[in-house]
Amino acid sequence: MNDTLSMISLKYNVRQHLIKTANDLITENIFSKQELLIPVVPGMTLRIEAPESEDAKKKNEDKNR
Repeated sequence: MNDTLSMISLKYNVRQHLIKTANDLITENIFSKQELLIPVVPGMTLRIEAPESEDAKKKNEDKNR
C-alpha cells in the first residue's frame, strides 16, 4: 500500500499543511521514493523517503530476473 500525505501526517503526528509547506507541495500527491521533509518541531525537520509503490517493486523484480 502506498503512503498518502494523510497517512504520513498521522504516522509522524504532523499536520498535512506543515508537510506541504516544508516541501513546497501544491497538491497532496506523493510519489514513490519521493524524499520529504517532515517538520517535527519548530526549526527542526526529518528527511524521509516515501516507500516504493507496489507497481514499481514488481517492475524492479521483473527487471532483475
